[in-house]
Amino acid sequence: MEKALISIIVPVYNIENYLDKCIKSLVNQTYENLEILLIDDGSTDRSGQKCDEWAQKDSRIQVIHKPNGGVSAARNRGLKEAKGEYIGFVDGDDYIDKHMYEQMYQCLCETKSEACFCNIYYAKDDEVLSESELNFEKVNLKKIVMQTMFEKNNQNFPVWNKLMKKECIETIQFDETIKIYEDGLFNLECLDKIEKIAFVKEHFYYYVVSRKNSALHEFNIEKHVTVLDAMIKMNHILAKNQIEARFLQQADFIGKVYLYEQIAKRKNLSLDFTTYKKVIKQYLKKGLLKQKIGFKNKLKIIGAVYFTKQYVKFTKARKDEK
Repeated sequence: MEKALISIIVPVYNIENYLDKCIKSLVNQTYENLEILLIDDGSTDRSGQKCDEWAQKDSRIQVIHKPNGGVSAARNRGLKEAKGEYIGFVDGDDYIDKHMYEQMYQCLCETKSEACFCNIYYAKDDEVLSESELNFEKVNLKKIVMQTMFEKNNQNFPVWNKLMKKECIETIQFDETIKIYEDGLFNLECLDKIEKIAFVKEHFYYYVVSRKNSALHEFNIEKHVTVLDAMIKMNHILAKNQIEARFLQQADFIGKVYLYEQIAKRKNLSLDFTTYKKVIKQYLKKGLLKQKIGFKNKLKIIGAVYFTKQYVKFTKARKDEK
């Protein structure tokens, strides 16, 4: 019996120096029944041309050229075009182990799950710098996975270390208004539709960090403010699933509101933080500071709300040190 078709969605934008390595890792998969969707998001370098060249070499590759709209728009276009029974995502400047989709598909079949996670290597060129330490059971209920996503040092937000059954997530799209944490929001929305999640412990995905890090002073504040909207939406999904252990997320949310507001003022940007502050008041009214959220998180909240200038100065200094 023929194995199920897996659609791999790859957003591509101005990554000509990384793209060949990424696509080579896809076409060399030991799992061969693949549909590889290369979504050229209006690249201005040779990325689009490289996509077309690869499509000439491998009939499983489909190239879609579209005007630039951002990574969420590119992934949504891929979701619209995908014909596979399962969906995977790979960023065009990353690469994967040749056994990744074979092992994840096998695990899905064995466990009769709707989604599968694997571990991640963080790499620069061919050098592995660090690795994720996800440690789920082979089969997990969604509530356990949701809770773990918000634990300290979580590494569960990205979409690209996952394989998901299309019929479970076909009504879900990436929110194109969210520029930061769009992965986390999409994942939670998908998990909300899924009951069982499988896990393989191997590190199959190589996330290339060399071109993706940026310092706070380089941030586009308008884009970063959208993380607050993502956090509010994620909180609703967690509450719907009766997950109350989300105080770390709330502490982070509160700190970001006051930090981003001060940065916006310095840049003379007319961004409205009223809605976010209403949410903060709701958290505090519900007795957030009386909960067992850890001393550091309580300090973070108190500093952000009551000593905003000092909090912003301290946070900026710590970011600059990294």
